[in-house]
Amino acid sequence: MKTTICCLLGVMMTAAPANAGAPPSLLEPYRTGAEAPLDAAVVIGNEDYVDLPDVSYANRDAAAFRTFLRYTRGLPDERIHTANDATRGEIVLAVEQAAKEVEPGGLLWVYFAGHGVAHPVSKERMLLGRGASMHPDVTLFEEGAVSLATLEAAASAGRGDVLFVLDACYGGKDREGENISDGRLAIPPDAPPVGPRVSYWTATGPNEIAGPLHSAEHGAFTYFTLGALRGWADGELKGDLDGVVTGEEAQAYTARMLGNVESRAQTPTLEGDAIFRTLSPGGELPPDDLVDRLRAMPEAMTDETHEVTGGPRWGRVIGGLAIGATGMGVASATWLSATSRTTGTATEETVLKAVNVTGWVVSAAGGAVALSGFVSTTAAQPTLITFRGEF
Repeated sequence: MKTTICCLLGVMMTAAPANAGAPPSLLEPYRTGAEAPLDAAVVIGNEDYVDLPDVSYANRDAAAFRTFLRYTRGLPDERIHTANDATRGEIVLAVEQAAKEVEPGGLLWVYFAGHGVAHPVSKERMLLGRGASMHPDVTLFEEGAVSLATLEAAASAGRGDVLFVLDACYGGKDREGENISDGRLAIPPDAPPVGPRVSYWTATGPNEIAGPLHSAEHGAFTYFTLGALRGWADGELKGDLDGVVTGEEAQAYTARMLGNVESRAQTPTLEGDAIFRTLSPGGELPPDDLVDRLRAMPEAMTDETHEVTGGPRWGRVIGGLAIGATGMGVASATWLSATSRTTGTATEETVLKAVNVTGWVVSAAGGAVALSGFVSTTAAQPTLITFRGEF
């Protein structure tokens, strides 16, 4: 893989590596050699919920955020506390531990990708642990949810400043826009003010959805936030590259890119002193055609049946929903099944098997072949279907 290096204003900048036409991978470390020995961090990716819809890509989001902290920001490995599919208690414990480790002048990072809601009574913002439920009994609801106020108090007990980075929304919907609760759990328009030494970088405004970016296989907010911190936001405000990324630059870049790519409104906000801080040494440049790359793979279909004879269409696995492609040019949906009977004039069955539960699913009848996660039939009118998920 060829990497282009250029020198601008005395600052060494490196182009983001990526396969031709593919969005840059945030799981590939961008190493700056920087060190942040005073910092500590908590990284939570809650994707697999027991009683609620899964949060697509949340585990990948957490892995990418940890990669940034370790290799770009330069935190000591032992001070990055990572947990996937964490319970309420595990989230609180991780924040309390990290708060003991952050030192004066350092920054305590608290990253969360997962479900958020508003408390049904107090309306304060809540993050949901893996075992959370939308139980009408408030006491039972609170057993699986933790308020941001509780986490802020735990984080503020440390000796450094605190930055919450939250890829979650609070309007009672998941990343795909489906309801996970009734109107009792929708956040009011005004969020409470932040405390001293605490900043919040949140994925959405009131009543917006923290959506996915399927083409990059990340939460949209997380993808652009991490891209910004790797260096893509350097010079966002004034156009001058100085080799560092401030909170203000990163927020402006993230907001602009969400507006360019997302089909629905998603307005991130950064509140607190972090907007004035240098958050990253940066140094990586995004591809000039990043927006085109992200738009090259359309958003997934969510209907259960799709006619595709009129030309190529796209689909993917959503929470166990499998969309199968056949040589007859018909796509049909089935739930949690190993087989999918074709429609139209064909009567055979298409066997659907997951190659890897976290990778691409490759399946189709009619002489289909797998190409980098895509399924292309050899029918007279070929169909391209994208699969991802598990059965």
